[in-house]
Amino acid sequence: MFIGCKTPEAAGDNLAGVKVHGHSVLEVARAVSESFQGAGFAPVPLPETPMGENRMMFDKRGSTTDSAIWGDWSSGVYWRAKIKLEPQSADTVLVTCNAYRVLEKGSKHFEEEHKLTSMKRGPYQKLLETARDSLNPPAK
Repeated sequence: MFIGCKTPEAAGDNLAGVKVHGHSVLEVARAVSESFQGAGFAPVPLPETPMGENRMMFDKRGSTTDSAIWGDWSSGVYWRAKIKLEPQSADTVLVTCNAYRVLEKGSKHFEEEHKLTSMKRGPYQKLLETARDSLNPPAK
């Protein structure tokens, strides 16, 4: 795979994606949550979503270097992952992720999300694969 290429699961406008077989949406959501929290992300409550949509969001404070490059010293930079879980069949769930650099996090009027490009997909793809593999360990 070349840098910047996407998996079929991440097709379209998604940064990263995996398919999980043999588990419910709830089981997959738990695995995704554990994977992201294990990487230092904190779950963020979402506003009400339409019936039948399964979404999750996680934020992680960026480093001092991140703030120096992309933000300012007063508010810092955060990394945000927005996850969508879509049942594809009775035993398959498609998990997709988009990630953002967030400035002025929490400011009602000034918070800005800047979507990450496919060049930054690696860490997010790995977190989704870790969640998938925790439920369905790869054959050795």
